[in-house]
Amino acid sequence: MENANKALIIAGAVLIAIVILSVGVYLFVKFSNQNKNYKEMVSNIEMQKFNSKFEAYTNRTDITPQEVVSAMYLAKEYPNITVNAFAGGYAVSQDHPENILGWYSNDTFSCLNYTYSQDGRITSITFTKN
Repeated sequence: MENANKALIIAGAVLIAIVILSVGVYLFVKFSNQNKNYKEMVSNIEMQKFNSKFEAYTNRTDITPQEVVSAMYLAKEYPNITVNAFAGGYAVSQDHPENILGWYSNDTFSCLNYTYSQDGRITSITFTKN
């Protein structure tokens, strides 16, 4: 009889250990999925913030030359984005965007063309003189 009691105690201890391990594995999987979802959410928010800097010009026809220059200088901070501006049939150099201020200071520009990368970030924006 004593051996049967010991066997039941050992079996119970093994079952309790299995339950504790199962709960541990479940919690680990649950929290690792939450961490992955959180990282994706933060990445999406960062991408939206980045894009919003340039999408502020979307479908506008009243963009001033100063705003075009600001967009060009902002694009210089990010290596994977280009800003193109076309005025009077000529392309404004992204290296010297300030030239646009003297040439077209009273004109307005439109921005109707964006290019996005596969991950959803803006890679190119084009302004054209009205």
